[in-house]
Amino acid sequence: MYKMKKPPKMPLNDCIIQYKQTVDERFLQYFLHFYEPTLNKRTESFCEQYGQFHHFLDIKQTIVTTLLTQIDRYDPSVGASLLTFTQKHVDAAVHDYIRLNSGVTCAGEYDYDNLRNIMAIMGEISEVTPAERLQAAIDKTGLPEKDVRQHIQHGDLFRYSESLTRGNRDDDGDYLQLIELIGSIYDSPEYIVIEKFLYEALVAAVDKLPYKEKRLLLSYYGLERIENRFKETEPTPKLVLAARLHIGKIQAVDDNARRAIALLRTALEKQGWV
Repeated sequence: MYKMKKPPKMPLNDCIIQYKQTVDERFLQYFLHFYEPTLNKRTESFCEQYGQFHHFLDIKQTIVTTLLTQIDRYDPSVGASLLTFTQKHVDAAVHDYIRLNSGVTCAGEYDYDNLRNIMAIMGEISEVTPAERLQAAIDKTGLPEKDVRQHIQHGDLFRYSESLTRGNRDDDGDYLQLIELIGSIYDSPEYIVIEKFLYEALVAAVDKLPYKEKRLLLSYYGLERIENRFKETEPTPKLVLAARLHIGKIQAVDDNARRAIALLRTALEKQGWV
């Protein structure tokens, strides 16, 4: 996108220094030419982290725009390069772009437990100032301020994302939200989670149910296990279930189904999901 035929060789940050001294936009072109390989890798990293490769060009342009708009504020005499100076600005700009335009559905491989703990702390002490909430999270987790801030940014992405499940359903959109049967976990900031972790926990909890309760739950609600998902199928008639599982009356089928859901909820509560 920014490649030139034969630009003069010069260190990357010297291009910015020369531009600030001369206001000659050729030096910005040189900068983008030399920076583009690293820029592509940085963009790929964001895309991979948030599962947004179809937004590659827009994220790349967001990074470039942020860099260029910060040049006037950049002072080379402080000793830091423009890339170092703008790192937090770029991170924030990309996060804003993804939150507003991409409907984030996943988040990469950062420490999920720390994210959840920090967001829980932030939710518990919401009546104080942001600075006090930040300090409380730092004190209680023992993590560096930089890491805590990063987790808060990620948590906010999930809190305000358009959908936590879009993009993980099949073409017909028929993955059942089994979590609705045991209570939503998305009502409070302390329960901001990554969707794939939630379903992994659901699958594990279902698989640990007693055999009879597991078969009843899946058949009663019309579910089929597909890897780490539940796909909707036709519910098994209650009379059939009563006979097949030796339960007895239809009312007993309903009672046992409610008991299976209660067991599932208890298992998830022990893991801290609900």
